[in-house]
Amino acid sequence: MNIRALIGYVFLGSLALAIATATIQSLRLDAAQKDLAAHAACAEALAGKPEASPAEAVCEPVVAAAHRAAERARACEAALTAGDLLALERACPTSVKRLDGQVRADAHTIESLRGQLAQAAETQTQAVARAEARGRTQAERDARAEAVRQLAPRDGDGLRVYDAGRLCERFETQPCA
Repeated sequence: MNIRALIGYVFLGSLALAIATATIQSLRLDAAQKDLAAHAACAEALAGKPEASPAEAVCEPVVAAAHRAAERARACEAALTAGDLLALERACPTSVKRLDGQVRADAHTIESLRGQLAQAAETQTQAVARAEARGRTQAERDARAEAVRQLAPRDGDGLRVYDAGRLCERFETQPCA
């Protein structure tokens, strides 16, 4: 074998290796472009673009399932925020419905207790006002009674005499009999 033939074989081998490498790289590039296109289609579907295919059709199952869960969570959050019970019933899981019901019941209980506290405070204020009025009335009666006792006639020893006839004549509140 001569050297020229050996160089020719090396050249042909190198050329075959270069062609094989280029083919492999081309195949890898095609696969990467297909993956890129698939990811772009999935991203459009997840973004909710109207012309995009459904996420279940173009995305991997794990990604599609996560997207469905996120959409349900968004719908549930929107229903909770809006206070829309029908949307809450459709969009939220049972645990969220139960918790929302408990929160609503607790809010109703709080409002009821606030109303009871306000009523109790009003009742207490009225009771205090009635007690003060009774106290004033009683103090006025006591003062009038003390004034009458002070004006009662006294006998020779300085003791007061509470004779109905004399008191009647003195104060002339009614005709004396």
